[in-house]
Amino acid sequence: MLDEPFNAIDSKTRYDLTDVIRQWQRDDRTIVTVTHDLAYVREHCPKALLLARECIGHGDTNAVLTDANLSRARMLSEAFDERANWCLI
Repeated sequence: MLDEPFNAIDSKTRYDLTDVIRQWQRDDRTIVTVTHDLAYVREHCPKALLLARECIGHGDTNAVLTDANLSRARMLSEAFDERANWCLI
């Protein structure tokens, strides 16, 4: 599990980390990476899960990161109301 692994690192470290991740993929390991870098996801991740307050899509990256899905994700994110009352469960 990698949480925002490419934030605040230089390009050499990014390249090296990507190489490690590719080796894990070749070893048939499951890698879960949380990132906002959609260009990186498109280039290096065969599958994606798009979340924005709900699951927008999951599966093959090209099928998930469509203009329609990204637009829905932006809409849900922008509609967030920080002043809303807490939900009680």
